[in-house]
Amino acid sequence: MLRAIVIALLLFFPSFSQAFTTYKVQEDIPARFFNDLLQNWQSANLTVWVGLNGDVATLIFEGEVSYKPATVHIKYDKIVQRRLEAIVNQSIEWASVAKSNKADTNQGLGCFGSDAYGLCNENSRTYDENQIAFRFFSRNAGAQTDLIVDITDRGNEYITGQLYLDVATVLRLKKTLTKVPEKLSFARAEKDKSSDLFKKSDELLTANNSHQDANKITGTLQNLADVEKARSEKPKLDFFEVELLKKELGKCWQPPAGTRAMKGLSVDLLLDFDKSGAVTKVTVLNKVRYEIDAAFRAAANAATRAVVECQPVDIPLYGGDYDKWTQVKVTFDTKHN
Repeated sequence: MLRAIVIALLLFFPSFSQAFTTYKVQEDIPARFFNDLLQNWQSANLTVWVGLNGDVATLIFEGEVSYKPATVHIKYDKIVQRRLEAIVNQSIEWASVAKSNKADTNQGLGCFGSDAYGLCNENSRTYDENQIAFRFFSRNAGAQTDLIVDITDRGNEYITGQLYLDVATVLRLKKTLTKVPEKLSFARAEKDKSSDLFKKSDELLTANNSHQDANKITGTLQNLADVEKARSEKPKLDFFEVELLKKELGKCWQPPAGTRAMKGLSVDLLLDFDKSGAVTKVTVLNKVRYEIDAAFRAAANAATRAVVECQPVDIPLYGGDYDKWTQVKVTFDTKHN
């Protein structure tokens, strides 16, 4: 009976049998990003991790670009390692060339992650979930150079942004990348130890078939299910509350000339709020259309200005439950103002 329950545990919670454990390669790499809404530079971190999903090695980049870090998972092999090292070395070399020749430039270096349409690789900019792209940027006659890390989260395309690394931090990234193979070897050794431990535990469970222990494991299963359910039930604003927010922002909404008659032209924005009710970030959701459609881009820019000009938003209207309005999607329609 006890063995049957253990088998059920492994079936319903496969992460127990194939745990995905991650290991930080080195200390966080300091970076900075420009907050378009607040119009200032802010500090952030870029972190590199490794992990094993079964026998598949994974390289993980985590960047602080939003209200929570954006994380990208890349299937790791020697080719990925060589490409990343080449990108970093190219950035260091170009920084020297730009400074010596007082040259300004903005050059793509490559993209990793999911890229079904090839847009990320073509432009070295992220367009979809689970992408990280690299670009070299120099300005002020080569006096300032940066490696730009454009990152979009693997599970939420709205968690996205760009981190800027100067030459000193690029050198730290280079050192971190050289440590990746060593850290993966450590991860594999730890995985083997863990496998042996669970094998011995399974043998002990098979030998112990007591009804009392079976009840304890059944209770554990229920507790785990309750925890997962509680985590997934994050409160959100209801329809009425979102409409009130739209009405508030609509006071500042002026569609660009020529767009009001365009059928079906609407803009979806994702708004991030802090606990004081101030909007800290505005994200246009349809990135691809923003890049290629001038009318949509004009409407999206006007909607963003409306959000900024209508600050502060009357958030106390929704009560004190911050989880409900930490991030809200709002649609601006050019047919209404």
